[in-house]
Amino acid sequence: MAGKVDVLPRWVDPLKMADQRAGLDGDVPFSCMPRLAGAGLRPGNGAARARLEFDRHPVGFALVRIGVRAALVCVCQRCLADMRVELDRRSDLAVVDPAGIGAGVDERYETVALEQGRLRVQVLVEDEILLAVPDIPVHKDPADCDRAMLALQGSPVAEKAEERRENPFEVLKELRNKNG
Repeated sequence: MAGKVDVLPRWVDPLKMADQRAGLDGDVPFSCMPRLAGAGLRPGNGAARARLEFDRHPVGFALVRIGVRAALVCVCQRCLADMRVELDRRSDLAVVDPAGIGAGVDERYETVALEQGRLRVQVLVEDEILLAVPDIPVHKDPADCDRAMLALQGSPVAEKAEERRENPFEVLKELRNKNG
């Protein structure tokens, strides 16, 4: 059963929590996830919602079932306009000790390594968000891209660019007129 907290702790002891079949349900502020900005995401001032449930696999290793929800802004790669991305990811992870990585772990589980016997919750949530972001984010509806492009075309910057654009064939027209 997951315990409700406002903000998830930075560190947990997943082995102890797995023995207790405990869980956590709370937020991780985007300000604690610096790698999001490096991935071209603009998370704003909000937080990701995360739920972690700890258990033991019948073989004996600890499991973490994690679910993460977040809303972020990124750039559509079709129209280059901002777009909102709603992420919802769930994963089953096997907790391993760095000294015995992969020992007895079923290959269907991704692994997460302990750091001094603990697990960094905020980094785990950030990893899940980064894995959930589409490789090439685009608006689901191409009409959204068309609206973004029309808005850009109607802007004063776009109008000035249109005025300055020269016809590349104008030079050929002038040469033809000179030569007769």
